[in-house]
Amino acid sequence: MKIRPYISTDKTSVLQLFDLNTPQYFDETERDGLIRYLDHETEDYFVVEEEGEIVGTGGINYEPTAKAAVISCVYYAF
Repeated sequence: MKIRPYISTDKTSVLQLFDLNTPQYFDETERDGLIRYLDHETEDYFVVEEEGEIVGTGGINYEPTAKAAVISCVYYAF
């Protein structure tokens, strides 16, 4: 298993993971928000690869004024 930074070419795989987790964990209406996040708001975002396939994602966004960090969306495929 390998964890590496997200790159834009991972987007399709990340969206496929989202779809695999819908509707059990996420509502389909959240998909557009994920696309916007991937295109414009990622800070420290990562993918988890197993045998060259992306099987998980997640990351951290920072809120300096609140002196806090927030864990962003996390998806897994098993």
